[in-house]
Amino acid sequence: YTEYQFQRNFEAQQLVFSAGGVGYWNKTDSEILGDTTFYAKSYAAYVQADKKFGDKWTLSAGLRYEYVLQESPENFMGIIIPNGIKSDDRLISRLGLNYKLAEYTNLRASWGQGYRFPTLTERFVTTTFGSFSIFSNPNLEPETGWSAEVGAKQGFKLGEFKGFLDISGFVSEYQDMIEFTFIFEPGRFGFQPQNIGNTRISGAEFGIFGELKIGTVPINIFGGYTYINPVYKDFDTNPSI
Repeated sequence: YTEYQFQRNFEAQQLVFSAGGVGYWNKTDSEILGDTTFYAKSYAAYVQADKKFGDKWTLSAGLRYEYVLQESPENFMGIIIPNGIKSDDRLISRLGLNYKLAEYTNLRASWGQGYRFPTLTERFVTTTFGSFSIFSNPNLEPETGWSAEVGAKQGFKLGEFKGFLDISGFVSEYQDMIEFTFIFEPGRFGFQPQNIGNTRISGAEFGIFGELKIGTVPINIFGGYTYINPVYKDFDTNPSI
């Protein structure tokens, strides 16, 4: 693994610019992956700008390009993989905005895209435990999606107790989400990683972060509550679910 990052602060323009590149190379030889040697590599390049507008507004925007390639045998347990290679690339972006409403009050909103190529384990895992088995799925496709959030953070002080309250609402959508799925077919009984389809996860979160001093002893307090509502969007159109 290697990474190079460049960052420059343009103070007069209230702008911080970041850019970089990432390289990752992997060789795997494992009994649960068909006792075969696999190779994987990925490359990424990214840029990000963080710009302040006066004392109130902060805007963040970024782009990332990612390329992934995995090498395996052309014939893995009867499944043909052309040239033993599976690769993909994607350009994703993110955008965030923060507004300082008061001295200890901040509002925020963000939106970003996500991308995840299936791991070697997800594509090629093959093992048995007890009466169950885990079956490989070399034909897995990458996950893609996006997420958005709006939130607020409020500072407070109650006697010797001071801290922040944070509340937010969020929603995420995934296409071709990967999940270990139970299968029961002639000659096959167990789990297999599969692209289960399109999903949406929405919810809200509340958190409190604070510090209280008892004499000279500081006590940090953290707590929170998260509610999520996961929905399988293709439920009505997929008779197998």
